[in-house]
Amino acid sequence: MLIDFLFKNSGSRIKHLAVAVFGVTMLFLFLVFIIILISGQFLYGIIILCIGFIFAWIFSIVIYAFGELCESVFEIKEILKKADYSSMMPPKKRTSQTNAKAIPPSNAYNCPKCGARVYGNENFCTKCGAKISQISHF
Repeated sequence: MLIDFLFKNSGSRIKHLAVAVFGVTMLFLFLVFIIILISGQFLYGIIILCIGFIFAWIFSIVIYAFGELCESVFEIKEILKKADYSSMMPPKKRTSQTNAKAIPPSNAYNCPKCGARVYGNENFCTKCGAKISQISHF
């Protein structure tokens, strides 16, 4: 598919982008630090450099983690494409007589009102809801 081709390496590209953004941000911060040092504000330069480093680091980690997520999703998608789900399906019941007619149980009888088959020791008909008396069981 075209989408798979376009986004196959998107996770690694995003991770490379995170590293590049961090590097460019650090270069910018050092330039700002040097400019502040030239102006004679050493303490402000250190504060801006530290705060800028923390924000650049957090931002780069978030971008890098997103790249890892993209790679993982693509790998999972490839694994699911190749997966064999037949082992997860319950085994089919095999009978020796596939065309044999079902034998009703010995305690089956007919409803006295509608004539539907009632099985077991049911007290009401499952079709019409009529109460089945103990006499009609026999």
